[in-house]
Amino acid sequence: MIPALRRRLLLASLLAFAVARPALADETAGEFIRAFGEETLNLLANQPGTEAERAERLRGLLDRGFDMATVGRAALGPYWRQADETQRTVYLAAFVDFIVATYSVRIRDYNGETFELVGERPLDDKDTLVLTRVHRHNKEPLKIDYRVRTRDGERHIIDVIVEGLSMLTSQRQEFAAVVQREGVDGLIAQLRARADELMPTL
Repeated sequence: MIPALRRRLLLASLLAFAVARPALADETAGEFIRAFGEETLNLLANQPGTEAERAERLRGLLDRGFDMATVGRAALGPYWRQADETQRTVYLAAFVDFIVATYSVRIRDYNGETFELVGERPLDDKDTLVLTRVHRHNKEPLKIDYRVRTRDGERHIIDVIVEGLSMLTSQRQEFAAVVQREGVDGLIAQLRARADELMPTL
């Protein structure tokens, strides 16, 4: 089975589930992160409905906020080029289900964390690194950095780095270990099995 992603990385990265929207001309990447961070914390603090209904709300946020095809390809790394078209299609569907199921379960860990914008710095002409902290009860704050890309007039998060650990890099390493042992089909099977185990109603 695919090793579980680090607990703090999963919960913290829930803050990245914000609806993509057109980038305002006078809006910085930091202001973009602040707005959706507050919106997402509000979502986490108010979780009515069944587990399946909460999962669908998260799925909607993912669909609107991320190019999951791009994220999925990056997570598969060089093995994406080795996969045929059918494998790619099936893998991406399994990947999205796995992410939704994993984060839906981790929502239960939310316990009133608060979000603080610390600063930002450009990485290149498209990407900006936004620095934030998540404050937790009776614990040290978590350092969370967001890589924000502006493309086609919209901003999207393309990576979340928690205490120096990249969510995308962590997934790529875990997926590569599985593909090396069992191939792309083996990874697909494990993603499906894990999603079914976490959220059998999805």
